[in-house]
Amino acid sequence: MMTAEPLRTFAEDEGGGFIRRATIPDTPAMLRIVEDRIELAENLAKWPDWISLSLVYVLNAEVVGFVSRGVEPHTVHGLYVGCRFRRRGFGPRLLQEVEGLIKGDGKPLVRLFVETANVRAHNLYRRLGYRNSRRKTAAGWHMEKLFGEQPGLEDYPL
Repeated sequence: MMTAEPLRTFAEDEGGGFIRRATIPDTPAMLRIVEDRIELAENLAKWPDWISLSLVYVLNAEVVGFVSRGVEPHTVHGLYVGCRFRRRGFGPRLLQEVEGLIKGDGKPLVRLFVETANVRAHNLYRRLGYRNSRRKTAAGWHMEKLFGEQPGLEDYPL
């Protein structure tokens, strides 16, 4: 089975495990985690390299969560953590790791979308420094996090 090298490893007192780039063999585990399998299947069909844009959190040889970048290089398309593993810090670690990659690519900010009904996710993103952008739809909020002082980003492509 093909696996990628860990990008970041966590000590046992931090919850253990590691984050690495997703690979094709991770797809079944990712499908089990995500609640909206249709959305994930559609993404896989539209963007064959979607898996390569994702990071997985592995704990005791099990994929417990994943985050994926959007096709636009400054976006996060989805953050998912399996029900048994929520509220243990895996989501914030995944998000912070992908933020580091986006920042490392020279992007001044990261953007994501959160559904209005997903109050827990909205609260998590706010705790991690995200703010609601000017764009709100009937389905939810576009949120963004700036990397440092960034004057003039009003015109950055959405």
